Amino acid sequence: MKKLVFIFFAVLSFVQLKAQERSLKAVSAGVEIPIPTGGVFTIGIGASGRIEIPLSAHVGLLLTGGIDQIYYKKGIVYALDLPSGAETFVPLKGGIRYFLGPNFFVDGEVGNTIETGYNRRNLFAFAIGPGFTAPITGTKSAIEVGFRYENWSDHDLRFTAFRIAYRFGWR
Repeated sequence: MKKLVFIFFAVLSFVQLKAQERSLKAVSAGVEIPIPTGGVFTIGIGASGRIEIPLSAHVGLLLTGGIDQIYYKKGIVYALDLPSGAETFVPLKGGIRYFLGPNFFVDGEVGNTIETGYNRRNLFAFAIGPGFTAPITGTKSAIEVGFRYENWSDHDLRFTAFRIAYRFGWR
């Protein structure tokens, strides 16, 4: 799993350098908080990186990868005698971003999430949600804030997530 994360960030760096020649619009890195609805999990913390490549004036292609650690409810940890109180997931997704205005957008993504701990499964993932960018004066950077609904493998894990990121390059 460490190799997978290393490879993702190596590719992210390479794509960032090459894409600057091809009008890459933005790269962002941020922190996210997944809040599951129902099930055996309670809350989580994660980090993600995202590349955005413009397709038109209002539409961009997204490539997203990250790592999330989502915590089990205490009763589940004790009842199942789990070795850890959390499960680690590595989501890898692609999608589309549509800008509704200069700084407001809606994202839609699909991909795969790798569960690395107790169950070791590959989960189909899709996500949708709005967000906005707040430009930083005097730079081509911004703070990006987004909310999303995410569903992994036909309701195995559903959650609402909050993401805040530093965005290099902006509209």
